[in-house]
Amino acid sequence: MATFPDETSPEITGKIDYIDLTPDYVTGLSEGTSSFTYTKYLTNIAPRFTLKLPDSDENLVYSIMRFFNAGNVYRAGKTNLTFVASSSEDLARIVEHFDSYPLKGHKADCYKLWRKLVEMKRAFRRSDFSELSTIASALSKTTAKGRHHKIVTTPQEKQ
Repeated sequence: MATFPDETSPEITGKIDYIDLTPDYVTGLSEGTSSFTYTKYLTNIAPRFTLKLPDSDENLVYSIMRFFNAGNVYRAGKTNLTFVASSSEDLARIVEHFDSYPLKGHKADCYKLWRKLVEMKRAFRRSDFSELSTIASALSKTTAKGRHHKIVTTPQEKQ
């Protein structure tokens, strides 16, 4: 179920016109608009997949959520919506898709590193933080100025 800040969510009002998406289309769209990212909080690193689009593509954002049968949609600023997948079950669906329909450009390198984070977290609930940090650091270096992740080091910064 999508998360939205108010009762006007198309998921609630039923005013969403879902778009039939092909796997290749989703991979191509992800090449340009998604982030294979993570959140770092104290001694935990949590992988996330995000895809941000303008409000005008609302039907597309919700169609992505429906395509993956995963994640949530959140408002991102005043003019954007973001699809976010972060649970281990949701990330398994994301991995399955991109393993079957691989990225071709620069983002393929990001995906390979991010996938390692996902696999480590799936294999061991309490993964080696040092090893996770090393992979996360390498992932940050593959992105534009390392901005495709959020590091939270203290509870105050989380807010």
